[in-house]
Amino acid sequence: MDTREWIAEKVEESRGATYRTRPEGEQVLIVERTPTCGPAIVVCLERSAVEFTAADLDAVCAQIPEVDFVVGTRSSPIAHQTYHRADVLGIGLGSLGDLLFALRHADVASARTSERIFIENGLARHAGVEGFGRIAKRAYEVVLGAVAAGTRRVVITKEYELTAGEVLSLVAEHRALAIDAIASSNPAATGFGPDAHDAARRAGVELYTWKAFLADLGSAVAQDEHRPPPHTGSR
Repeated sequence: MDTREWIAEKVEESRGATYRTRPEGEQVLIVERTPTCGPAIVVCLERSAVEFTAADLDAVCAQIPEVDFVVGTRSSPIAHQTYHRADVLGIGLGSLGDLLFALRHADVASARTSERIFIENGLARHAGVEGFGRIAKRAYEVVLGAVAAGTRRVVITKEYELTAGEVLSLVAEHRALAIDAIASSNPAATGFGPDAHDAARRAGVELYTWKAFLADLGSAVAQDEHRPPPHTGSR
């Protein structure tokens, strides 16, 4: 059984087997849903030791412009930057679990989890945030409105607690992104233990609850706004 056949089997097993699938070409899987939703065009990544990149996604879109979702597995890893490109192109991207979630929505390509909506609404409504975008599946670059405040790169976790090992694992997983913060989007998170904070300090990142992270973004902007203008002197 190849990867596409395995994905097709899992899709048809989901939701009481209300979906029907059929292969098309080498990588495409057509998922037939209810008449009101219409079919979804899914590209299944084959096993590869090389990560699926943003350039690879562009190539898929050029070849299959009607694609709704690109699904990968542990044996077909997706590079961090590819998620940003997928957002720009308006295409769904992720794991089998992400695909099954997206298939429950009329617009598969734009389906977002409630957690992602919560995160992005929080950033969009923040007065100090000028812009933001995903730089990995669960990481964002946040551009602050104040020039001197710059940008923040944050990894989002759903966990309400983190061990020192989990902190270091998140940092290692996103090392190429040069993150400076880890924030929990879990409403039950009220803080982290001393071991987790110590591991974060050693790794050069800050740990936050979601509320504390948004507050810190506001503080960074406020400090810049109250900074006196540079003295240019006179001649």
